[in-house]
Formats: sequence, C-alpha cells, structure tokens
Amino acid sequence: MKGIKEFDIPKEKALKAWKEYLELLKTRDDEGAKVLKQAYYHASKGHKIIDLYQAMENTGLNKDGWPQLAICRADGKECCFRRRAKGAGLFHHEHLGRLDTGTKNSVLLPEGAFMDLPVEKNVWNIQKDQRYATIPTIPAKFYPKGKLEKYYILWEVEQWHEKSQIPIPPIDPFLLKRLSPNLFVVLAEWDLTPLERAVIKGAVTF
Repeated sequence: MKGIKEFDIPKEKALKAWKEYLELLKTRDDEGAKVLKQAYYHASKGHKIIDLYQAMENTGLNKDGWPQLAICRADGKECCFRRRAKGAGLFHHEHLGRLDTGTKNSVLLPEGAFMDLPVEKNVWNIQKDQRYATIPTIPAKFYPKGKLEKYYILWEVEQWHEKSQIPIPPIDPFLLKRLSPNLFVVLAEWDLTPLERAVIKGAVTF
C-alpha cells in the first residue's frame, strides 16, 4: 500500500531482541518493554510492523480534506471518522454520537496528524465533520483465530461518504493486530475480488 513503510527488522535480530525482553520482563514491569517484546516476537515470525501515525502523515488527506487511509476494528461494518481541531482525528467502528470521544477500541490520531482544518464548533451540527467508509470483509484464508474484535483493518478509501450515499468498497486492505496506540502488526494483505466488493457494497444496509 502506497505511503506505508514498515520497520526493517531481520528475523535473527528480532528473535534475539525478543529473548532479551522476555528475560527483562521476568524482573521488571514496564509497558514499553512489553510492547517491544510483542513487536520483536512478530518480527521474528516475518510479520511487518508499521507506525500508524507515520502512515497517516505520509498519505495525508484527499482533495476533499478527508484521510486517504482508514482503520477500524475488524468486526464492524462501517468505519466512522471524525475530524478534530488542530489536525487530530478519530476512527471508530460504529456511529459516533455528538459528544462521543471514542473508546479504547477507537483509533485516535493526535494533534498534528493532518492539516489543521476548520471544524464545526456547534455540537448539534457535528455531522459536518464526520464521514463514513465500509469496512472490508476478510477472505477465509486470512481469517484470524479467536474473536474478530481483537483485530483491525487498514485500507485506502476511494471516497468517504455520508450516511445517505452508497459506499464505495475498498480494494487492498491489511489485517492488523494492535500493539500500542500507534504500532500495529501486519498479519495479512490482499486484493478484494469484484464479488467481495459487491458484497461489501450492500453489507451496511443489509
């Protein structure tokens, strides 16, 4: 996917680092070390690690002022993005209410992630700063084990839409596992077939 750069970590070095953090965490309780242990473990298995904040910064906004990429929990049908002041933003897998600031399952982009675009200050007209995109389905061969709510999907959005519009399905999604607010493991990537895109197009209203 254009604009997304993964960390270059050879498997051998990743395995060595994973073992080091495994030993460290036997005597220390450190959140950063826990994230690094997971990251190096997945890198030792050949998985890519990406920094979402960097990916969003690299890809930026489309001509209409909305993100080129979307990310949401894999078990949802529709992704809601809310534009915030000072270039921040929030992705969520459900509709966001007027005063909703998201949950731990949301993906919050900090101030400065995008250009500082004007946002609606009237809470009753918040729809001006929200757009929607359909979350891709996962092919059977890439379907993860366990609960789908533990995973995320990242994809390029051809067009963000309002509720009244027919969504445009994505083409080339990534299946991700979250390590921290900004670090994700790429577990799979694929191109959606025309049939899969047709299913997605009607999934939100089915």
